[in-house]
Amino acid sequence: MSEGILKALMQLFALVAAPEQDATSGRKVVQNYLSLQLNQQLIEEYLHLFDNHRRTYREKTKEKTRIPKLYAASSVKVLRIATAINEELTHYQKIIVIIQLLEFLDSGKKAMSEVEFEFAETVAETFNIYREEFLSIHHFIVSTEKEPKTIT
Repeated sequence: MSEGILKALMQLFALVAAPEQDATSGRKVVQNYLSLQLNQQLIEEYLHLFDNHRRTYREKTKEKTRIPKLYAASSVKVLRIATAINEELTHYQKIIVIIQLLEFLDSGKKAMSEVEFEFAETVAETFNIYREEFLSIHHFIVSTEKEPKTIT
């Protein structure tokens, strides 16, 4: 995967992270994703980039009166980043990104917000992933069932 795509993914993960999301668990999901792609030195570099982006976006959300404008601006950025990434990834890589994105959004809290779900859905649509496939992945990630159902 190219350096440009990895940088865009770090920006995307930081952008869709809710301000109240647990930073440690979200960072762990990003680290796990990077470990599939990179060596340890590069993992640290990209985690640092992710941390910087996250800090920047969190500072912008401190002013509560700007939240609706920030969501609109963030939606445009998510769409722009996803479009740029889309052209360089295989379908399999896109599915992995969606899985990691949903795990990231679901990490460290009780439930994914509607805005976060819409961000992930926008990325999936931009990646040309069928809605049913996206919803199946989403259900798998956020499902609270611990035991698989047996088919009779």
